[in-house]
Amino acid sequence: TSENLSALGGPKLAIDDTATTAWWSDPAADDTAAGESIVIDLAGKTPVDVSEIRVSAYPAKGAGSGAALKRFTALVSLDGKTFTKVAEGRFALDPVFVKSPDINYRSLRLGKTVRAAFVKIVAEETMDEAATEVSISEIQVFGAGEQVKITPPPVPADTVVHDEGMIVVPSPAVNLTFEVMSAGACVFPPPTQGID
Repeated sequence: TSENLSALGGPKLAIDDTATTAWWSDPAADDTAAGESIVIDLAGKTPVDVSEIRVSAYPAKGAGSGAALKRFTALVSLDGKTFTKVAEGRFALDPVFVKSPDINYRSLRLGKTVRAAFVKIVAEETMDEAATEVSISEIQVFGAGEQVKITPPPVPADTVVHDEGMIVVPSPAVNLTFEVMSAGACVFPPPTQGID
């Protein structure tokens, strides 16, 4: 859900697992995107333990880089009404040109896990302070499950391949050979053989 049900990019676009779409707030009535927020319902009646929140600030198509999220606050709630601040995040943006790595995911690892049924992201600042809307492409919330270590299988060494041959490429001498041979002025091998 979102406190700002934008017609430009609805809240479901912030949790669709792709950076090519984004939630985009409607232009704010107070002419600033600061304070715009989106609430994620963690989809269950039982609260869960949250240990990490990740946010991606790729701007929505058409929003322009000025609407890119620069500084934000993450809050959690058990009832969706009373929220508690758990972390703050910031994207290090170039003031002239927004580069993709600068707005990729920012991970907020919480100092300790918290119980939550809702997560709220509040925009504190956008790339352009005069922007009246903000866009967020992805919000991901991770629980405090087991730490799983994945060991990739060994990769066999590449097989060495040896090959020999000749590569024939066109050159000015090819046309000369053809012309000399076609005119009957030459017998095999032509005088131009070997110069290419």
